[in-house]
Amino acid sequence: EDKMTTPSLLDSIRAVKENERIASESYLAASEEINNPIGKHIFLELSKFEKYHFDKLSDLEKSIESSGKFIDYEDREFLLPPVFEIKASEDPKNKSVITIISQAIELEKQAEKVYGNMAARISDPLGHSMFSRLAEEELQAEGERTSGRGAEGRLRRGVHRAGAVSPGRPDD
Repeated sequence: EDKMTTPSLLDSIRAVKENERIASESYLAASEEINNPIGKHIFLELSKFEKYHFDKLSDLEKSIESSGKFIDYEDREFLLPPVFEIKASEDPKNKSVITIISQAIELEKQAEKVYGNMAARISDPLGHSMFSRLAEEELQAEGERTSGRGAEGRLRRGVHRAGAVSPGRPDD
């Protein structure tokens, strides 16, 4: 049975923590690049979502270092705003925003796999639960972002074709 030793656990936590930091900063940068206020809001929320993961992983790292104990992890849901689309002509920087989204999504796909692997290798109930839930949150958020049904999927579509901001319109 391949269980994680404390040093390899700490190395893994530090690696995924760095990915969460990069994803959070990438979304924050995207929020500063985009002109559409709804797009700004979404990227800020995504940045906060990833920062929450970073903060919880930092708490876990400190706990493992000081006492060898896992922490209780409280889920955080990524809340989607109303349906919207952005006119490409309204945001001349949309290519850099799409690049930022793509890079951050790749980091999150990696994080989801690492969290799943870590969960499988941790026998401690709190540790197993935390990493299972982190994997689920990354998978759910990544699915929302790329499915076209979620806010970021609509954002990706919207920057590639003309559309209109239409809060409150139900999904097609």
